[in-house]
Amino acid sequence: MRISPVLVACLFGTVLAQGETNQDADKSPENPSVEAENGEFWERFLMSPFDFDIVEDEIDFSLSFTSEPSNEPSAEPSSVPSSQPSPIPSQEPSNFMCEIDVTVICETDDGVPCDDVPQPDPTCAIGQPFETLQFTYIPLNTCDKSRNQQYDEAECQDIAPVAEIPVFLKCAGGNGDEMKVTTTDIGSGELLFAVQNLLDGETLPPTINCTILSNQTGPEEPLQWNLIDTSGQVELDLKEAYGALQLESCGVGEEDKVCIEQLEMETILKNVGGDDMNVTLLESILNGGDPKDLLDDVVPNPLPPGENVTIIDTVFFDFCITGEFSYTIIAEADPPDGEMCRDEDQYNRTVDPVCSIDLNLTCSDLSAPEDMPRNCSNIPPIEVAQCECQDCAREVIF
Repeated sequence: MRISPVLVACLFGTVLAQGETNQDADKSPENPSVEAENGEFWERFLMSPFDFDIVEDEIDFSLSFTSEPSNEPSAEPSSVPSSQPSPIPSQEPSNFMCEIDVTVICETDDGVPCDDVPQPDPTCAIGQPFETLQFTYIPLNTCDKSRNQQYDEAECQDIAPVAEIPVFLKCAGGNGDEMKVTTTDIGSGELLFAVQNLLDGETLPPTINCTILSNQTGPEEPLQWNLIDTSGQVELDLKEAYGALQLESCGVGEEDKVCIEQLEMETILKNVGGDDMNVTLLESILNGGDPKDLLDDVVPNPLPPGENVTIIDTVFFDFCITGEFSYTIIAEADPPDGEMCRDEDQYNRTVDPVCSIDLNLTCSDLSAPEDMPRNCSNIPPIEVAQCECQDCAREVIF
């Protein structure tokens, strides 16, 4: 049993006072058992662990504790951390910011803004000879798939099966004079053939005959032959098909009626940030198709602050077909140390050509003799019938 030192002190004082009183009262030569009684009292009162001896006129206490409390509190925590905290991150990157700006401008090869390109009038024949005609090749289009209004004035002959193979075109006038043919690749393997007179400034002859030939390795093989009236006096319209040749443009005097326009897509890429920008991506997307990589055209790269670079991308679009022209440019760049930045721009143009047709109605009298005119206007009028009846018809409908 452990006893608090404070409790012992209190008990000690109380008991001591009592012991002294008893000792004074009983201490006499006639009462020799006082010392023994005092020892029994203390032992009975305190029940050990105290060991003490009582001698005459003096009490000696010897206290024993199982453990003594420490005189000093435990050590205080250190005021300095064992290692320095990590440095505070900078509030701003070392560069000013990654900022690029990309702009796309659409113009024809003649410098006309794409918004100002008119939808052409499809009628080419206005009574004047042509200076130039342009055709595209329609694979697998045989003569029976011709769609034009020249009727008997035009001729078509299949020589060999037309196929999806590279071809080229040779044209000559009705008198056999060779014509100049210029070929332009308009993308996706499609070719545009321009037919002109070999003599600059001269118009085409009244008729031309054009032969489509295979462009395979080996001897030339004619596939199809067409005769077309180019006098300007016979119907000739854009998008008409003469066998596998489809008319895409016609030039009359100073006026050109063009379906497939060559467009110059001008992209201006500018670094508007405060540090060099390493351009990592520049690509164009035409009409939602596959991206075209233009990154190699970015010179210099990295692009210094405030500098810009201009890239020209040539594309073709058909303004004679209903649809939407869409051109998207996307750019991405990285600063020396910072996050990537991105910008994009887009040009759109909706095309809705007006359908123009001419309708002529001819009436023929099939009952007339073959050697007589069959035009319905030659049918003689019917004589007025004289009715003799009481209830005559008031109206006769034929």
